[in-house]
Amino acid sequence: MVEYWRKKKSKELFFKAPTGNGKTFMMAQVIDKMISQANIKKLFFIIATPSSAELPKQFFNKLNYYKNSFLNKNKVKIELIESPSSTNKKDYKSYHLKPEENKVMIFGKSSFGKKRIYTEQGIIDALFDEIKNDYSFELIYIRDEAHIGTKIQKNLIENFEKKIKNVANFTIKMSATVGEENYDCVEITEEELHNDNVKLIKNLIYNKGISISISESNEYDDKKILKIALKKFKELKEAYDGAKNDGLNGINPAMLIQVKNSDKNDKENQTIEDLVKKCKK
Repeated sequence: MVEYWRKKKSKELFFKAPTGNGKTFMMAQVIDKMISQANIKKLFFIIATPSSAELPKQFFNKLNYYKNSFLNKNKVKIELIESPSSTNKKDYKSYHLKPEENKVMIFGKSSFGKKRIYTEQGIIDALFDEIKNDYSFELIYIRDEAHIGTKIQKNLIENFEKKIKNVANFTIKMSATVGEENYDCVEITEEELHNDNVKLIKNLIYNKGISISISESNEYDDKKILKIALKKFKELKEAYDGAKNDGLNGINPAMLIQVKNSDKNDKENQTIEDLVKKCKK
């Protein structure tokens, strides 16, 4: 992705990777490398996420967490933008958005819907005009989960996308699925992630702890595997405790258990539910 940007191969690029495989971490590395390789222009980043109020906050928290591994961690400024309702009585001037070198602005597209100050008071338009008229800046636009729709009126989203497209020097559209085949695309597959020898912060780990248990007992069943998984999940929840690390606020580990698509009273599914309740205590 950095090569596409540096060599000006394309103005728009899709980045496709499986859901839950560290796209945010990878994007953090891209931002860091871009800043390292910037020449004359001052880089300014805008990241737009789907409209859910929690997603922009999660992206913000994750970037702040990954920032500790940046070469340019002392240069990068990460800001979460939350647009209030236009009925807010606060002075509109206090909501002025200004581009800054090496700043990353993160916001949900719902910030630019109806009855939002940034939309109705032209604040986002003023930001775009300032970037467009200041030739010292280069805008990198990153659209998170490009395949996800929002509940905002379609015309408002299209209007926002059209405006930022006219201003952005380079656009990266992150997604687990790509529907627009005409664009250049950088894709990372599950197989590539599994075979990658580089130890990423968010690298996949398969069957953690299970091989040890198997060697001890020479046999295992669903109950043993689930107990090991639940134990590891508790450890991860403790490691991602936002109360102990502000950079982890809003990051909530989840555990997924795949069961047969059968009746709710299925004996096997009931056994799993009972075991989960027991282990959660």
